[in-house]
Amino acid sequence: MDIVKKVTEKFGKIPTFITYKDLCHFLDLKYGKVTSIGDEIFDAGEILAKASPRKQFLILLHNDLNETAHRMINTLTRGIYGPPHKHTDPNTSEEFMAVRGAVCVFEFSEVGGIIGKFPIGEGYQSNLVEIKPGSIHSVLCLTETATCFEIKGQTKYDQTADKSFYPWSPKEGDPEVPGYLGELYSQLDPVRSPKS
Repeated sequence: MDIVKKVTEKFGKIPTFITYKDLCHFLDLKYGKVTSIGDEIFDAGEILAKASPRKQFLILLHNDLNETAHRMINTLTRGIYGPPHKHTDPNTSEEFMAVRGAVCVFEFSEVGGIIGKFPIGEGYQSNLVEIKPGSIHSVLCLTETATCFEIKGQTKYDQTADKSFYPWSPKEGDPEVPGYLGELYSQLDPVRSPKS
């Protein structure tokens, strides 16, 4: 039985995320206090991201949403759109490490201007980007799929009030999204720097 079928049977659809423990169960992998994470997990994340309506899939390594450090494997597919946002908790910071593929973190001003582009992963000189508290940002997938290890530290997680969005960017699902994504992708050519 394939992973999409197993997950769909358990949840009735492809959810936004599952726990690492559940994924190990679906894949018949050993789960314990110390574990290594490799290709089987990354491959499953890619398959689930491609099957997801959001074009993204999270594998949660933390056991409880109330933990102050959220650790996850974040798999994105090209065309995923997460609107520019900042986290409402003034202590929230994030780190993205590209494990497979490549992504670009865009930093924005309060009025929507691009003030920084930080490509990481395959074909770029860096694999890690840190997003400081209060930064307005969005992540674009630059390859067919990209797998990132993400750490998000915060004082307290509140899913209903985690992010502030801005009127200068379209909301997820708006018809303006493809055009806006196209504008962001068009900004990437000057920053490409192949690894030496």
